[in-house]
This record gives sequence, C-alpha cells and structure tokens, in this order.
Amino acid sequence: MALLLDTRSVAPADRREAWADVHARALFPLAIDFARGAAFEGRAEAREVGAATLLRFRGGPSTVRRTPRTIRLGDPGHVVVALALGGSCAVRQGDRSAVLRPGDVTTWDSSRPFAVPHDGPFDLLLASVPHELLATRGPTAERAGGAAARSAAAFLRALWTVDIPGREPEELAAALAATARCVQTSGAGRFVAPPDAPAILSAVVRADIEARLGDRALSPAVLARDHAVSVRHLQAVFAAEGATVSGVIRASLYEAYAVPA
Repeated sequence: MALLLDTRSVAPADRREAWADVHARALFPLAIDFARGAAFEGRAEAREVGAATLLRFRGGPSTVRRTPRTIRLGDPGHVVVALALGGSCAVRQGDRSAVLRPGDVTTWDSSRPFAVPHDGPFDLLLASVPHELLATRGPTAERAGGAAARSAAAFLRALWTVDIPGREPEELAAALAATARCVQTSGAGRFVAPPDAPAILSAVVRADIEARLGDRALSPAVLARDHAVSVRHLQAVFAAEGATVSGVIRASLYEAYAVPA
C-alpha cells in the first residue's frame, strides 16, 4: 500500500485543502464540505490493481459531492465500489440512495452527480474500476445484499490485506470489474473466484471468515455454498496450504477473543 496523505503531517489550516486535493488526484475532482469545529483529520492509502485502483479513506465528519462542475473539471469514467469498514454514511445518486454500515457495499458512477455525507468518523475501502472493464453498467447507490454483498466485501478485503500470488494485475482488475457488476445487481449475483485461482479463493474465504466471526453457523459447508464451490474443493485448496477450513475458523476465533496477557 502507498500512503497518499496523513493529515497529521499537515498544518491544521491546510488539511481541508490537502484532503480535497488527494481525492482529485486519486479519484477525480470532488467538492467536499467539512463539519465546523475541530480541525479535520484523515488518512488516504492506495493500491494499484492493473487498470483499477483500491483506495482506503479514513476521516471525520464531512460530505463528498460530485457536481456538474466537478464532472466538467475531469471525469475518468469510473464505477466506484464502496465497502464500509467503519462508521456509517449515506450515498445518493440520481433517484437511488443507500445507508452503509460496516460490511455494506454499494457503487456509484463518476460520470453522474452523487453525494456521500459522513455524519461522524468513517472508514471506507473503495475500488475504482474503469467503465471499459465493465461489459455492462448497472444501477448505482443501492446497497447490495445477500451473497453478492458478502462475496464482494470479502474479495475487497482480501485484495487490500494480502498479496495474491500467481495472478497478473489485469486478471485481478477483471475480477474487480466482475465484483462491481455483482454489486450493481443488488444481490442477484455474486463474485465467484476463477476455478484456476486457488490463491484468490483462499484469500477471499479467509477474509470472509474474519468478517463473520460472530456467525455461530459458520462452517466449511456454509463457506463453500456462499462462494459457489464444493466443500471438497474448498478443503483441497486449504489442504494445499497446509491448513483446514475448520482450523482457520477456530484459529481466527481464538485470536479474536483471546484475553491479552
């Protein structure tokens, strides 16, 4: 990951301008309204994935707006997939809207006006995907649910947190485009790891396990169903890594709930 901006290294009087500038450089021009009062604090990081980009923005109360004016200033023609990691925010584009809480996913399009108000601290993971990678462009700013949301969220977390070996960046960018299409169907589809990509499947399932530790029904069978593979195939992928699915679930639970010494 590359650190784009940590506002703690910027003078308080210059932080808001720096925050708007990093959005323009990393995504596209935006109008940002900040809450009155305390100096704004934020952190922006990026990871290139072929023609797509992963971005993580953590900040305080503010509203991000894409207006006709900022569209005229520059439009790369991207669909953005947004996963809420912390806090909550609302997303509005056209006649569609969504409220995102941790684990929720949605999309918005850089070529049309939108607004994303944050009432408090937030942590967003974004995938910015060029239009040309999308065979079709679906609706935006509607929260996805079901298997589509879970698989998309797990894939985004996996791409952000681990290096997936043996895959070319453009293959992963294509997988991000498939994820965007799944989210835009509002739950009618799901991202499925390529059958010849066990490392992607392993990374996605491991990220899904971490996100679902509170689910008492979590099991190899549930994970296999949700990621559209057989239990045997899923077990074989983990066995090739010297692990078992059940063992990873147990280890993750122990690590999450162990009492520090």
